[in-house]
Amino acid sequence: LNPAGRGCREPRLCHCTPAWMTERDSVSRQKQNQKQLKNQQASSNKQTTLGENVDSNVDLNTDMVGRIDTERKTADTNNYVYVIGHDKLSSDLPVINEGVNNKYTKLTLDYKYDDPKDVNRIYFRSDHYNFARKGVPILFFYDGMLLADYHKPTDTVEKINFDLMEKRVKMIFYTAWEMVNRDAMLKRDTPLNMPATR
Repeated sequence: LNPAGRGCREPRLCHCTPAWMTERDSVSRQKQNQKQLKNQQASSNKQTTLGENVDSNVDLNTDMVGRIDTERKTADTNNYVYVIGHDKLSSDLPVINEGVNNKYTKLTLDYKYDDPKDVNRIYFRSDHYNFARKGVPILFFYDGMLLADYHKPTDTVEKINFDLMEKRVKMIFYTAWEMVNRDAMLKRDTPLNMPATR
């Protein structure tokens, strides 16, 4: 985050909305999200047409990793992260992610959003999907806060659980570190089963 309070230092294509922008009406937010997804689709198309092989090893997507899911009523509420995409495109994904988690952070890795029956269909509608559809393995780390303050001005900084966010970000870092320091690219050995269209 930008210490000057002007929002995020990430490139515009990253999904990060500064608090002062959340007061816009939902129509302009929807248009912005649609434009963002189109830009990402164009970027993924460009990247995969440069050569026969996709030169991206993996896409680790993080979105909202600082809050606690207000609907989660389990004993691990202060020690979890939802992981989306662990069972798609590469059998290396869960092995690496679970391995570093067991070694360093011991979070509960919750795969509920990978359930094919999940009505949210997060894997197929989030930022990473434009890369996944081109065969780039992805892991999406998420706090699961779909209700309460999701994309609302009430999503304020005092609601962030900084200790849990730090633990989640460390686990994501260790996952990335392990992946980029491998001798080989991640296997592409698990088909991406497309959901039926509605």
